[in-house]
Amino acid sequence: MNKKEAKKILYEAFGHYSDKGHELLFACPSCGHHKRKFSINLDKNAYKCWVCDYRGRNIRRPIRRFGTYTQLQKWDQITNRTDLERFSDLFSEKENVREKQKVELPEEFVSLLVQIRCRQLECMQ
Repeated sequence: MNKKEAKKILYEAFGHYSDKGHELLFACPSCGHHKRKFSINLDKNAYKCWVCDYRGRNIRRPIRRFGTYTQLQKWDQITNRTDLERFSDLFSEKENVREKQKVELPEEFVSLLVQIRCRQLECMQ
């Protein structure tokens, strides 16, 4: 994951932050606390608010909840995530749908299956 791009997306979604080495501190989007108590760790892919205890193990979730759709798409792009709606398109092939053909058979036609069953019934008697 490109940390520079990740920080840019997080800044767009949550606003100003303090970089404390392994953690980025934001104002919590869940409780709205005025101090920067919402901690995001990019290395562990985890987040936690130290005031309201809003936490998780996937940074995508608060971006999806509090960010915009374009920010979520950018996040998915840098984390190499595939959208499930497009996932099925990767393996699907265009199907040529054929209409079933109707064939007119002559009246004297007797299927092989009927002939076999008739013979079996004759053998049983």
